[in-house]
Amino acid sequence: MLHLQLIPRSPTRGGTRFALCAVVALLATLTAHPQTSHATDKAGARATQAADLPVMAWRGAGADNVVWWSQFDGTNWSPQQTLTDHRTEAAPALTRGSNGRLLMAWRGAADNHIWWSQYNGFSWSGQQVLNDRRTDGSPALGTGADGTPVMAWRGTGPDNLIWWSYFDGTNWSPQQALTDRRTEAAPALSRGADGQLLMAWRGASDNHILWSRYNGYNWSAPQELYDRRTDGAPALGF
Repeated sequence: MLHLQLIPRSPTRGGTRFALCAVVALLATLTAHPQTSHATDKAGARATQAADLPVMAWRGAGADNVVWWSQFDGTNWSPQQTLTDHRTEAAPALTRGSNGRLLMAWRGAADNHIWWSQYNGFSWSGQQVLNDRRTDGSPALGTGADGTPVMAWRGTGPDNLIWWSYFDGTNWSPQQALTDRRTEAAPALSRGADGQLLMAWRGASDNHILWSRYNGYNWSAPQELYDRRTDGAPALGF
């Protein structure tokens, strides 16, 4: 709090009036332009920067089915850290939502349920299981221009349909089957130059690569790339 002591500059009424006017002007300036806490501003900047850093996540080797992660500061990767409550038998997936938070999804280690978690720039939230969706492989995550994260995955066993769901910032929408596309590997997702979400996958009846795009409302019909084949899963990036 600012304390001011009024000291007349002269014993005359005019001198006191000038000093009083100066104090009033100073108080008006401080009221119109309050001082900002630099500590709060810097903490906010650090949170934003931390949330914007690229993150890598991976499963350990051999019997180590814990998910590990690290951040890239533009030059170096940070020391690896374990997420001891995140365990998987396949590769985890990552994407960033419109709220700036990073989403991770993975197949559970003890079952084939899909699990997920969020990173706010400081820590990962507790894992949550999506009991209504299962996969034998890895789920895919991607975010379109509207900032809505989307998850896609292959079903389990003979169910080789591609399923998908979107995240509203709090919950995942009910899963939906894309009955016009089937795969024997994990699909891939990425935003395209036009902002629409792209999906690519290996065909179920052959090893051709197929693709489709999502405009925020509907998926386009699959298109086959006859000149490219794979025995695994394609990758997408932008």
